[in-house]
Amino acid sequence: MSRYIPQRCQQIFSNCNMVCFIDEALLCLSYFAVAFVSLNCLNIYASFVGTQSRSFAYGLFIINSIYGIGGAVSSVTSSLNHVQVIFYAAEVSFVLPFLTTEMWIQKNLFPKQQELLYVPCILGILPFFSFIMLGVIRIDLIELCLVYCCVCTAYVGYITKDYLVVAGSLLFYLAYCMHYRGKVKISNVLLILFTLCSLGSICPNCVDETRKKSDFPFKEYGF
Repeated sequence: MSRYIPQRCQQIFSNCNMVCFIDEALLCLSYFAVAFVSLNCLNIYASFVGTQSRSFAYGLFIINSIYGIGGAVSSVTSSLNHVQVIFYAAEVSFVLPFLTTEMWIQKNLFPKQQELLYVPCILGILPFFSFIMLGVIRIDLIELCLVYCCVCTAYVGYITKDYLVVAGSLLFYLAYCMHYRGKVKISNVLLILFTLCSLGSICPNCVDETRKKSDFPFKEYGF
């Protein structure tokens, strides 16, 4: 009996280590998937829009990519955790405002009041610089910005019948809620879906054009 107890404890300890390893591997994979999808969306957008592209759309995909790469690295080593916090602050502060501003510019909703186009970005600057200056992520400022952007994108979707941008904004807000509750892997999956919705909304024809290319993956299988 005295020999059985240490063996049992060792087995439990080994199982816990295995579970922790699998959890960390899945977390790293989810971050890597965010970076991979964002970089591919950036490449598709830049290839088909070219000189007509705007910095807001570029910023959306670039910040998503940096957040994913930083998360993948920080999930392997803890030496970059403080840097990943900055990336996360930039993610929740700028990505959805960039999408909102980009859609407002594309749909030309305020032709006589161009200054209103940049209100979402200004609201995003507030929590980010508050974090830089104070070292604290102001949840109230972030939620004010996100809720405002969700309302604005809902208005854009209603006026222009573009429901992808509405779905994207809701996915981003849900991803923020999941991350806040500690469910980071689920949050990253939602961010992947958000990125795809953003690409389809910002550049609605680029995905269809990509599918027509002869080198599009799995085309021979009918996808």
